Amino acid sequence: MNKYYFTFCRLMALLACLFFVVSGSVSVALVARPSSTLTEPVEKKLRVLIEPGHEPNFGGAAFRGLKERDLTVALGAELQLLLAEDSHFQVVMTRDTGNWNPIFSDYFRKNWSDIISWEKQAKKTFSDLIAKGIIQKPISNVGHNTAPTKVAVRLYGLNKWANEHDFDVTINIHFDDENSHRRNVIGKYSGFAIYQPSPQYDNSERSRELAKYFFSRLTEVSQPSNLLSKFGGIIDEPDLIAIGKNNTSNAASLVIEYGFIYEKKFTDPKLRTKTLEDMALKTYQALDDYRAQK
Repeated sequence: MNKYYFTFCRLMALLACLFFVVSGSVSVALVARPSSTLTEPVEKKLRVLIEPGHEPNFGGAAFRGLKERDLTVALGAELQLLLAEDSHFQVVMTRDTGNWNPIFSDYFRKNWSDIISWEKQAKKTFSDLIAKGIIQKPISNVGHNTAPTKVAVRLYGLNKWANEHDFDVTINIHFDDENSHRRNVIGKYSGFAIYQPSPQYDNSERSRELAKYFFSRLTEVSQPSNLLSKFGGIIDEPDLIAIGKNNTSNAASLVIEYGFIYEKKFTDPKLRTKTLEDMALKTYQALDDYRAQK
């Protein structure tokens, strides 16, 4: 058993604690907020929803036994620890490696039909605006995999839940891959990419502001993707549900590909832990930069 195994176990133990205690306490706080007084106003905390990419036990890239869906949780757990220790933030994470946070598994179960109806209405409303010439139809410049129906419903459900609970930010953690390299052979591309909502979406302006802070911080430890170099590291995207497809997210929302899964800093257990810690720290600092300017 190597050093990373024990470090990963530590992360999962800490995550389990935060997952059911911190996240649970936040959900209570969303129902009963402390009331402010004239002499001691209560500062509004920045509410952050961490969404590790893909689902428990399903989806995502893989390379030599390393699974994206587990890597996203490991980075998310580090980020959650940092945010939970800062009184300026409230944080909820959507899942761990094996299960959805009960907040969301219950929400999906109780609201499945409502989520589907809500998404259909949002799509119709947005399509009507395009048809009337009020807004221009947004165009996607990067190809993405299509989510299976149930996965798509859960992604829309996360947006709906975040809207209903007045979350300020949603951070979707991913790691990239590309099809030009052979199976289990390291590819030629590296670096991070940030996807932000297209300008036609209501959350675009605040998402763009957040993206600038992310770009600035992540370039301290990495470089923008050389596969997507023509976009300069930040990409307008209309078709990713996680950041508000069909105008379904009120929060400042980003999908961040923190690098390519086959990069040595992720595949080498000796480098992986430090890399994820550094990226979590830069993510936390970007969120704090955004909070400070609000």
